[in-house]
Amino acid sequence: MFNKFKLLLNTVKFLKKEQYYYQVLNRLKRTQVIGGDMRNTEISYNRPLNFVSLIQPRTKYLGNNSFQFLNLEKDFKGRIDWTFSEYGKLWTYNLEYFDYIHQENVEIDEKVRLIHDFYRFCATNKRTLEPYPVSLRAINLIKFTCVNNLGSQEFHQYVYQELSYLDNNYEFHILINYLL
Repeated sequence: MFNKFKLLLNTVKFLKKEQYYYQVLNRLKRTQVIGGDMRNTEISYNRPLNFVSLIQPRTKYLGNNSFQFLNLEKDFKGRIDWTFSEYGKLWTYNLEYFDYIHQENVEIDEKVRLIHDFYRFCATNKRTLEPYPVSLRAINLIKFTCVNNLGSQEFHQYVYQELSYLDNNYEFHILINYLL
C-alpha cells in the first residue's frame, strides 16, 4: 500500500497545472461507446484521397482469427474477443489499431469481415473507447477505404463515430502529442 502511494506521489509531483485540471475532468466524464443509430447522419466528402504505401506492414494477421503482436500470438478459435487482455493493454491496442488491414497477403473480403466484426462487437458489448486507439483505427479505416475504393456508407458511419468521439475527448490531461 505504501509503495503504491509513493509511486503515485512521484508521478503527480511532475504534472503541470493544466494536467491536474484535465485529470480530474477526465475522471468525471462519462464513458462513451460505439453504437447507436447513425442512419440519419449525412456524411459527404468532396474529392477522393490517394494514399501510397511506402512501407509494407509486418504480418500481424495470420488468418483464421489469429493475430501476432509484440511477439505474442493469439488464435481466437471462433469469435474474436476484441477486449482480450491476457497479453496486456498494448497487445489489445495493437489488435484495435487495424494496421493489419493493409497487409497484402489478406483478401479484401477478410479485411472487411474483420472490420464489421469489430464494430458489431463494440455495439453489442457497449465497448468503452479510448482516444489513442480510436485515432489510429480511424486513420487506418480512412486509408483502407480510399486505397480499395470502398465507398460504403457503413464504413463512413464507423469513421464518423470514431472522429466524433475524438472531437469530444481530447486528452489534455496527459498533454498527448497526437493532438497536434
